[in-house]
Amino acid sequence: MPPRSAPLWRRFAALGYDSLILMALSMGYGALITSVKVAFGTPGNDYRPMLQSPLYFIGWMSVLIGFFLYSWCRSGQTIGMRSWRIQLISQVPNAKMVSIKQALLRCLFGSLGLLCIGAGYWYRLFNREGHTWQDVMTQTSVVLIPKLK
Repeated sequence: MPPRSAPLWRRFAALGYDSLILMALSMGYGALITSVKVAFGTPGNDYRPMLQSPLYFIGWMSVLIGFFLYSWCRSGQTIGMRSWRIQLISQVPNAKMVSIKQALLRCLFGSLGLLCIGAGYWYRLFNREGHTWQDVMTQTSVVLIPKLK
């Protein structure tokens, strides 16, 4: 019997848990950057350039995307996904885990799907297999993991 697609409420619950981890990573990144700027003697207390710099933004996004890449490529689950017993699997034949390319594309399409009022997720309501837009675009699935007895 093939694994069942995870319902939207579990996906959003896991995303809620993961958002707490993302906030902690963001604060850690901000503290690190601020410490480096202070250690190297930035003149004055003007931190606006730090917040407006594309380099800092790219670094911050790299940290957040890195969290998902590491989690999905290592075990197919983020911390939130573990809590709600769901897992990301590859639909590609003979693939055991999600590839880095699939995970990167999933971050891109998932972000776009969220930005469009969650349209990427609401697509699941109209898909026969229960896949979201990012599932279809990356050949992955988020499935339920059965309870251990």
